[in-house]
Amino acid sequence: IVSRNQFVAHHVNLDIQADTPKLGKCLDALFGGYFPLVPLASSPPADAFSIVARTVATPADLPTVDPAFTQTWQCTPEGGLEITGLGDGTRRILLLQGRAMMLYDLAARTATITAVDSTWGAVGFHCLVPFLSELLASKGQFLLHAAANRIPGTDDAALLFGHSGAGKTTTSLALGYGGMDVVCDDACFLSAGEGNFTLWPLPRESHVHIETLDLLPQMKFLPKRDSHIDGEFSIDHCHLPGCDPLKTRNASAVILLEPRNPDGHNLKPLTAIEALPELLSRVLRVVEPLASGPAGDMFRALSQLASQRPCFSLSVGPDLNTLTPLLLDALT
Repeated sequence: IVSRNQFVAHHVNLDIQADTPKLGKCLDALFGGYFPLVPLASSPPADAFSIVARTVATPADLPTVDPAFTQTWQCTPEGGLEITGLGDGTRRILLLQGRAMMLYDLAARTATITAVDSTWGAVGFHCLVPFLSELLASKGQFLLHAAANRIPGTDDAALLFGHSGAGKTTTSLALGYGGMDVVCDDACFLSAGEGNFTLWPLPRESHVHIETLDLLPQMKFLPKRDSHIDGEFSIDHCHLPGCDPLKTRNASAVILLEPRNPDGHNLKPLTAIEALPELLSRVLRVVEPLASGPAGDMFRALSQLASQRPCFSLSVGPDLNTLTPLLLDALT
């Protein structure tokens, strides 16, 4: 162990011990620098979740999987790397084939990450996001695949849900430049309680399609970096219009993005019964696959959200300048 830090993520203390600083860099990059690693001045709090990170030279040096574990899910998110989830009671394994393995136990509040030296860059999105999804969901904070924009003059925000490629980022940025500050453009945490729905943005860098520059010429002057996704570039969250990633908002409306409409914007009110199945299909899944545990709590939170807040479907037309007035008219 050459480095030890305490990292606070949404009121959850993480005690990080590592043989290199690479895990700390992954966490810092994941949270965009807005939730920096805090060096430990003394012993970690008693409730801290302990994470030990090890670096190995080759894939052959990665730990073997205990046969007591059974596969619970598998997916290949953006970037093309396959992730496999396995479980054994309260223990979980996230397996990034040939690159990394993360073993954690929410009950024991311990985790171990082992990664091949040259592949630490993949650990943040492919291991830490699923892990943090389940950890924070156990605390009633659910990671959603959604954008959000603030309603001017309030602490309320409209949530925008859409499948990957549906235009969440472009729509959120268009609303941002139209006066509805960007809260987040792709991911946020939601907690529900006593009729309140609180949002925290996850300030990851934004991946913006090159064609968005033609639709929103204001963005041509923002600092940009090449993205790992073809045809896109990256922009730090702090450069999005009006964003304040350290401030929470109240979720006051649900917008379900539909395919674009070449003839013009189409905004249609939805009942909760109409909205809920579509809403569930658009969120980022937590690790638990059944309607129990964190996933069941998330299902109930989204059901409450759909039934207690106005819901709409939205097909965005070609004139982005008229989008904000249309939406504000419906929301206010």
